[in-house]
Amino acid sequence: MGWPPIKQSTAVESIAGERLTFSVENSIYKAVKAAAKRLKMTPTMVLLHSFYLLLKEIDPQSQKITVGIPAANRDLDGAESMIGNCANLLPIQFSGDWQSPILDQMKSVKSNLIQAYQNMTYPYEQLQVHAGGPLFNVSFNVEPMAELPDFNDVTLFMYAYPIVACEFDMIFNVTDLEYFYHWKSTFALQNFERPSD
Repeated sequence: MGWPPIKQSTAVESIAGERLTFSVENSIYKAVKAAAKRLKMTPTMVLLHSFYLLLKEIDPQSQKITVGIPAANRDLDGAESMIGNCANLLPIQFSGDWQSPILDQMKSVKSNLIQAYQNMTYPYEQLQVHAGGPLFNVSFNVEPMAELPDFNDVTLFMYAYPIVACEFDMIFNVTDLEYFYHWKSTFALQNFERPSD
């Protein structure tokens, strides 16, 4: 699957978006799980490093790449009785040596992610205030293993509903379906060409 080509920058702000969906075959799914186990990482860490490599491929000039990752922030007093979305956004930056061995890069990703989770109760909105603006324009998320319910002879599948807007330049969401990964990639049409059928 080719990624939509990048457009030249424009002064016109737009939130128009488009979505690509695809599934990663079982052999790659197993390889990610095995690599994570062998390297003492989570599959999220392995997939995040792969995402950094994709972003580097899209923009080879970038040396520091920051990605926003949602984290369930339930460590607050009284959180067990709260209802609603308590997710916080964690800006995770990779600023390591792109020429270094892949394993060293992955160790850096692991270290950065662990450090971010240790500080996940700090509100992203306050980080933005201190930084003077948004810290990232790309989001990445891995949803844990999801088992689709069984309705006898009825076959269920993941439906990617149409997208017409995107709040970031790019949003990658990966769902673990136990035997394969289902990817939903949403991107801003302001920065990328509309994919051809």
